[in-house]
Parts: sequence; C-alpha cells; structure tokens
Amino acid sequence: MTQWFNVEADYHQFTLSSPETDTTAVREIGSVFDTGAGFATFHTGIACGPVTVGIDLVQAPPQWSDSSEWDNVDEAILAVTTPLRIITNAGKVQDEFEQIEVPPSGKLGIRGHVSGRAVAWDLVVEVPTEKFWIVMWPANEAGTKQLFQRRASDGLWTPESQQEEPESEIDISEDATARVSGPVRWNG
Repeated sequence: MTQWFNVEADYHQFTLSSPETDTTAVREIGSVFDTGAGFATFHTGIACGPVTVGIDLVQAPPQWSDSSEWDNVDEAILAVTTPLRIITNAGKVQDEFEQIEVPPSGKLGIRGHVSGRAVAWDLVVEVPTEKFWIVMWPANEAGTKQLFQRRASDGLWTPESQQEEPESEIDISEDATARVSGPVRWNG
C-alpha cells in the first residue's frame, strides 16, 4: 500500500538516505533523481515548498507500464548499508514515512516517477504542484545496473539541461571605459 505525504522541497530537491549519509557524493545523474552510495536525491521543479511523495515497498521489480500519467521515470539499484528515510534539504527527517530497512543483499531497486515539475518551475509554492511516486524492492546480488531513464518527457533535469551555460559572445573588455581624470562620461 502506498503511503502519500507532503515533503518540503528546498533548492529543487529532497533526499532518500540515512541522516548520516554524505549526499554530495553523486555518482550517477538522472532526470528524476541522482544516486550515490546509499542515497537518491530527487529533483523538483519548484525552488521550494511542498511536493506530494508516495512510497511503495514491493517484493520484486514491478512490471513496467509506459503510463502517460508520469512525465519522467528513472530506475537504479542502490547499494545500502543503513536504513533509509525521506529527508529534506535542511536535514529534517520526514517521520510520516516509515523507515526503509536494508535488505539482506544490501541492494535496493528504486524506480522514481514524477509528474507536474514544469507547472511551477523555479517558484516558491504553498500547495503541491508536483507528484513523486517511489517504488522500491530488495535487489539480488546479480541485479547491478546503472541508473537509467525509462521515460523523459518534461524536458527538466535531463543530462542535456544540466550542462553549463554557453559562454557569452560579448567581450566585456571591449565595452570598458576607463576614467583617467574628470567626470565620468559614458558611451552615448
């Protein structure tokens, strides 16, 4: 049964990790989430405010359905050594969600779905405009695969959109005016 609650996102993210995990050590970049040792950091469209998050724990990898309900879907296998929690960027553990225990294999399959990220891009919201559905299952020892996108349609947080902005074609040194003496006189 899915648990649905609101989570406070900040700086375009929230995390599934243990409170002690260093979530800055990102190894793989995805559209819905990035991964590292024992964590997944989820990308929101909003700058800050509540997003609706649902978590399902299942016993085996769920069947894939290319439902148009979800804009983007990522999947990965996480190596975990400590129980996981939903944690805000400010470090607040979301107690509404149950703790996710470490499976005997030490690996969790995770599929993250998202819809609505483009609705309020980079805004501060007071009511949720985005919905995340996180499905997890115990992965076996042979189940190692890199993070991959199953679906990407909202155009946000795709590897192409995470590239650095191109250099400006304007040479600011050509427009510089130096004052030797007297009042400043601007071009024009």
